[in-house]
Amino acid sequence: MVEKRRHVPQRSCIICKKKTAKHKLLRLALDEKGRVVLDKEYKQPGRGAYLCPDDSCVAKLLTRHGEKRLRWAFKGKAKDITPKTIDEILAILKGATRKHE
Repeated sequence: MVEKRRHVPQRSCIICKKKTAKHKLLRLALDEKGRVVLDKEYKQPGRGAYLCPDDSCVAKLLTRHGEKRLRWAFKGKAKDITPKTIDEILAILKGATRKHE
């Protein structure tokens, strides 16, 4: 008997454009005021943008290039990324690096 494999949704990082499984990426979404927030449960309504949980992609997100990519991903509706969102992403990265040590 042939085993059936479940379909794993693929998404692309907005910075490096690398395709990977959706659950391995961080999802960014817009709140009611148009600010970029981290969507931990992957359930906020509307468009989402995905980001690799790598130091290099997160660092580039905070640059001018990253701002441009966010505007592109959210079709020009993204106003800014909140400091709370940046702190949450950095906390996730610190937790991920500790698990690998």
